[in-house]
Amino acid sequence: MEANNMKAMREALEAALKTIRGVINGTISPRSNTVFDCRDKLSAALALPRRQCDVGTAEEQTARYDKFCNTNRTVEKCCTDCPALGVADCELAWAQMPYEKGETDGGK
Repeated sequence: MEANNMKAMREALEAALKTIRGVINGTISPRSNTVFDCRDKLSAALALPRRQCDVGTAEEQTARYDKFCNTNRTVEKCCTDCPALGVADCELAWAQMPYEKGETDGGK
């Protein structure tokens, strides 16, 4: 399971800040490849799927986690089919899982 996409987002933001500073101080042309490369990095980072922990308030995340847990835990199978099984703290594993629009958050 992919831990997160923060590395790609941070790299894109660092490139954007460097590029913006260069454009402001005149060392980078607004029409340069550097600007277009920066745009592409930002677009790629924004295209990555959001994780459960990236969406909603703590209360909304708790509601989504509870629904996820209740769906994957039954008397018959306990948690044997749960995608978060085998992780010490399944809440943290769930938080890193890709976010899917759901009923408990109004589809945000």
